[in-house]
Amino acid sequence: MRIRKYMAIALLGLFLMPSTGDAASKKVKKTALIVLPNSYVTVQLAFDIAKKRSVTLVSYQKPPELKQPVLHLWVRSERKWAELSMEDYSTGAFVATKPSSVFVIGEKTELVTMMAEGASWSGDVRKMQTIKTAQLLNSFAKSLNFSGKELKWFANRYGLSYENANKWYTDKYDPKVKKRMRVMQNEATEGEVEPEKVETTEIVVEEAKPENK
Repeated sequence: MRIRKYMAIALLGLFLMPSTGDAASKKVKKTALIVLPNSYVTVQLAFDIAKKRSVTLVSYQKPPELKQPVLHLWVRSERKWAELSMEDYSTGAFVATKPSSVFVIGEKTELVTMMAEGASWSGDVRKMQTIKTAQLLNSFAKSLNFSGKELKWFANRYGLSYENANKWYTDKYDPKVKKRMRVMQNEATEGEVEPEKVETTEIVVEEAKPENK
């Protein structure tokens, strides 16, 4: 009962999310995992992303009286949140196939680091250390290959202003889209947050960087 109490405020009103899996989700061959803090706006954004792409959602929070974070997995087929143990999260036992990437959303805290390290089994973990909607959208636009039309939809939905950004690449899924849309907030451009790669249990070969002289 205690755990359910913590989830009630942030997830109230999001319980009956429409079923996902529209044509746009077919653009991504593998499912990405989004790990997000249990806050209303962030959860709503994750649900909207799930309407456009194939993603698995895990929410987290750390009540002060508990030693371990409280995790919940969104079960899309049942349209409800299910409790998820830290053990299952840390081993990937809750997913049928390994996700293409894991995106851990949250500000720079020890809890975010814990959640990122807990997903090291995936082989590709990226910390997106912000909770600002515009910055998250700009980052996901590149990571999940959102088209200009899709990003414009997000901007309209969240009351953000937007503009064409010539320096963005052509949409590889729609050659007709020659410009990306950069979401802006409060009349000032909010650039994307560069996802911070996290060391994983798999061996990653990186190109040697030249030494500074």
